Amino acid sequence: MILCGEPVVTLSPKQMNKEKMNSWSIKDSGLSARIVNSTVAAGFSSVGALRKQSDETLFNLRGMGKTSLNEIHAYFDLCDCIFSRKKTFENIENVLQLFWDKNECNVLSTRYGFFRQDLKASSNYYTLVKIGNEANRTRERIRQIEVTAKKKLQSKLAKVCLDPFYEFFRDYLYSLGTLASCSDLATLKNHPILGSYNPCSILLLLADYNPKSIAFYRNSFSVLSIETLYTLEKQILNYLKSLTHTVPLLDIIASLPDIPGLENPLHLKHTTETLLNHHPQVASMIDQRYFMPDQSRGLFIREVMQELPLPAHYQTITQAANKKLTPTSRKGSGFVLKALNNDPDCIRVEKGMYT
Repeated sequence: MILCGEPVVTLSPKQMNKEKMNSWSIKDSGLSARIVNSTVAAGFSSVGALRKQSDETLFNLRGMGKTSLNEIHAYFDLCDCIFSRKKTFENIENVLQLFWDKNECNVLSTRYGFFRQDLKASSNYYTLVKIGNEANRTRERIRQIEVTAKKKLQSKLAKVCLDPFYEFFRDYLYSLGTLASCSDLATLKNHPILGSYNPCSILLLLADYNPKSIAFYRNSFSVLSIETLYTLEKQILNYLKSLTHTVPLLDIIASLPDIPGLENPLHLKHTTETLLNHHPQVASMIDQRYFMPDQSRGLFIREVMQELPLPAHYQTITQAANKKLTPTSRKGSGFVLKALNNDPDCIRVEKGMYT
C-alpha cells in the first residue's frame, strides 16, 4: 500500500464519508483474498467492524500473519488519507501499482500493451500462452493472475482511487467532441497523468471496468453510452442505405433526428464524422463525402473515370479512386473491376482497358 506521507502528486480522490467507507463489505473492500477469507470466516462483514478490532484479536485469527496485519494497517491509513483529502497520485501508474503486485502488473501491462508506442487499443496484444511461455508458467496460471488483477480494480477502494482519472479522461474526451479514435489520442501521449503508459491501453482498461463512464466503440472512446452511439450509427446507416450516390457529411447530419447527449452541433458533427470514418460498411472520401460501397460503387467509379483520359487501365482507375478515399477506406482492384463489369455503360476495349 502507498501511504499519504509519500511525494506530492497531481490528482486526488474525492473526499469520502467515513461512515460510508466503514459500511463497505469486506469482500468488496480491496483487501487481499487471504485477509477477506480470514476475517469473514471470523464473522466480520464490514470494513467498520474490522476497524474496531485490536491487533491482538486480528493476529489470532486463522490465516492471519504479520504481513496481513500490516496490510490492514496500510489499508486504513489510505482510507483515512482519502477521507482527509491528503492522498494524491502523480499518475494512473501509481494507482495500478497500488492494487496490483508485480506479477499482475506484468500480465495486464502485456495484455493491454501499456508500453507500446503505436496508438492502438487491444486487451489481447499477447496471448495467455505466449505470456506463460515467457514467464515459464502455464496458460491457466496466467489466466488466474489476470482474473485476480481485474477483480482488484473492481473493489470499492480501487473505484475511489480511479475516479479522478475517469473525470480527467472524460473531460479530455469532451474537449475532442465526445468521441475520439485512437489516433485522436496522440496529444495525450507522454502526458504526465499516464506515467509511462500508452493512452489507448489505459483508456481501454478504464472502459472495460466502467463502460458507463467511458465507452469503447468501433475502436474509438466516448463519454456517450454505447446505446447512444449505436442509435446514432443506425440512423446514419439507414440514411446511407436509402441512397445510391455519395453524400456530404453535412447532409448526413441534417438527416439525423435529435440524439440525447449530442445537442452541441460541433459534438454532433465530430461524433458523426468519427463514426463514419471508422465504420467497416462505409466508404469515406477525403472531401467528407460518404457512401455505401455495395450500393454506390458504380456511381463512384463513374465519377473517378470522368476525371481520367479514357480508355484507362483498371489499375489506373483503382489508383485514382484511392486518391479520393481516406486511408481506412481504400479499395483493391477487385472492387473497381466489379463496378466496371456490372455497369452496362462501361466497355472493355482491350485487355484491362475500359471506357
